[in-house]
Amino acid sequence: MKINSSKLFELRASKGYTLEQLAKKSNVTVRTLINLEQSHTSGNAVTIGKVAKGLDTNIKEICL
Repeated sequence: MKINSSKLFELRASKGYTLEQLAKKSNVTVRTLINLEQSHTSGNAVTIGKVAKGLDTNIKEICL
């Protein structure tokens, strides 16, 4: 499972969330979100699940 960094950014922006807001909603660090959005890491299943939940979406929406 690999996160689609541009889709993640688009979804976050469409919801109007800052990195800090999404970090709080998804219970992951801002640094992790930055790394995901900049394709420095693909994330693991747990992290991707938390981010999807924080965005009120499903994992398929933010993965390739």
